[in-house]
Amino acid sequence: MTQLAGLAAKAARQFGVWLTAGIAVCLAVAVCLFFWVDISTQRVPYLNVQVLPDEVSEVKTAPDETLARPLFWEGRRPVEPVVADEASEQVVESVQELEGVRLLGILAKGNNYTALLNVDGKVERVRRGGVVKQWNVTRVTGQEVHFSYQGSRSVLSLERETHQSIKLEL
Repeated sequence: MTQLAGLAAKAARQFGVWLTAGIAVCLAVAVCLFFWVDISTQRVPYLNVQVLPDEVSEVKTAPDETLARPLFWEGRRPVEPVVADEASEQVVESVQELEGVRLLGILAKGNNYTALLNVDGKVERVRRGGVVKQWNVTRVTGQEVHFSYQGSRSVLSLERETHQSIKLEL
């Protein structure tokens, strides 16, 4: 057992020596670097410094152009306006439901209205004169979108959804 204790003491002394030597080498390298490294700033000769203008320049875009190029559309091309025929504005008494189309909202800019429609799971923007599933858009108002197709007429209105927990009493 005494031999084992002697070996442990010898190993501890050797470890202490190696640890002290490592610290001394690190300290010597730090002192050398302190005296050899110059801390003066060096100029990069090929650095091209740009002078900024004093005035803030803004790129002015027309709001109509911004609305015509939707940000999240794949093509990002302007919506081509379709010229509405006078014949498509006839009032026909028969009314049919437009299947697979839901009115999500209406964008208004002055007297120009654009309808946001969910057509079979895809959101589309439609203006007066546009076509949705072969139905012509005859009129877009602040609350409704009017369609016509081969003498038939359909109207989609904005619906205000009420949550089930809300109970209205008269």
